[in-house]
Amino acid sequence: MIDPELKDVLLNINQNVITLQVGMNELRFDVNELKSDVTILKSQMVELRSDVAKLESRMDRLESRMDKLESKVDKLESRMDKLESKVDKLESRMDKLESKVDKLESKVDKLESKVDKLESRMDTLDDSVHKIHLTLENETNRKISVLFDSRVDEIRHRQENAETREKVANLEMRVDNLEKTVIAS
Repeated sequence: MIDPELKDVLLNINQNVITLQVGMNELRFDVNELKSDVTILKSQMVELRSDVAKLESRMDRLESRMDKLESKVDKLESRMDKLESKVDKLESRMDKLESKVDKLESKVDKLESKVDKLESRMDTLDDSVHKIHLTLENETNRKISVLFDSRVDEIRHRQENAETREKVANLEMRVDNLEKTVIAS
């Protein structure tokens, strides 16, 4: 039969383990969300790189056109108006790109903050598990020691009872022998 106090301790430990498992599941869920966010960020970074490559390509073409325009000074004014329009569009796109980069940096900062919080929660969880482990170990060792001491006392008492019974049996035999001797004489 299990000692009620030990049973309460075991139930309490079981509840703590269940609570820890729920916390671990929440942490796993948070980590999966972070992985999903990182995947989305990577995808957006690929798109940004593609856009930057396109811009670089367009910039290279514009430089080539500018070299040709220098050789044709007479036609420069009409073509310059068109080119200025294209440059304005590029600047607008560059502004949009800068805005997107700023947003991405903000998202990365938020992700870093979330990772820091998760690391903190993991450290707290590790400490809790360690404390529970120590508590379990201490309680178990103490209970085993008490049980061992009780068993040793029980064995000692049984040996003493056996010795006493043996002495009583010897004395009864001696009394019987003495009675027989007294009756016979």
